[in-house]
Amino acid sequence: NEFGWVPWRVVFRFGFYRASEPRRQPTVKATATENPVTDYHFNWFSGARLAAGATTTAALEVAARELREGGEAARVPAGYRLGTAIRSPAASAFAVEQLSAAALSPKEGVRRAAAYGLGVGGAGAVAALLRLLSDPEAVRHVGLREKLMCAVGEAAEPQCPGGGLLGVVVQLGEIMAEAHAVVTHMVSTIPPAQLAEMQQKAREGLRGYEGRVFWGLVDVHRELEEARGLLATGARAVGFIAARAMQANSGTSGEEAEAVALAAFELLLPLLCREDFGAVLPSRYPPTMLARNASAAFL
Repeated sequence: NEFGWVPWRVVFRFGFYRASEPRRQPTVKATATENPVTDYHFNWFSGARLAAGATTTAALEVAARELREGGEAARVPAGYRLGTAIRSPAASAFAVEQLSAAALSPKEGVRRAAAYGLGVGGAGAVAALLRLLSDPEAVRHVGLREKLMCAVGEAAEPQCPGGGLLGVVVQLGEIMAEAHAVVTHMVSTIPPAQLAEMQQKAREGLRGYEGRVFWGLVDVHRELEEARGLLATGARAVGFIAARAMQANSGTSGEEAEAVALAAFELLLPLLCREDFGAVLPSRYPPTMLARNASAAFL
């Protein structure tokens, strides 16, 4: 380790991206084990519809306490357990309340687990997620809005209240437009000579700046980084929602599905065709991330 102040550790990072859903198999019975995290993902890959989770008051109170106070191995399953309870009319209000409060926790791990939980909550979680995305408190937490944006893409279903999937895509589009305006403004304030120098550095190495951002030797601009992150995760979310609308067997007419797909297309196309000006600044994200996410969403 040539940088003595950087703690040495080996980190493996795996990224998975779903562009469409498996076809639903009504004959496949959802699996239920003691781990709601593996249940959710196994059932999704199997094409089984996710059933509501535990709904007893005692079970939900235990999950809420584990979410707030437990370690990583306890709070993530607790978040999923509360998230699946959103699908139960009797437990939905309590589960949404607990997850929404936890999403604004001062602890990063609690916020992340809460976002995961809301993401598995289905249509009943979408209104809360959209409110959180616009909450000034959420803006103050680094990376939280990206996680919430991803959760919207996971949770949105044809029966979402307030305009269905089209209404969700429209609201995500407004958030993405604000993020693009932030990027445009930030880049416009950089003097031309400095901008040209930054453009050169952005081409050095796989992710620009010779990887020095990851070593902490070059600082990122937090506001710009958040804006690009929202655009990238927004592309994934609207692409997934459009795919879900097109593949839905019920709840979405052909005309509605076409409207959702067209709205998503109008959001994704500029990310493919428009230059990503924000990529010239030091960033944790690769320069091609916006275009890559947008192109994958078209699948």
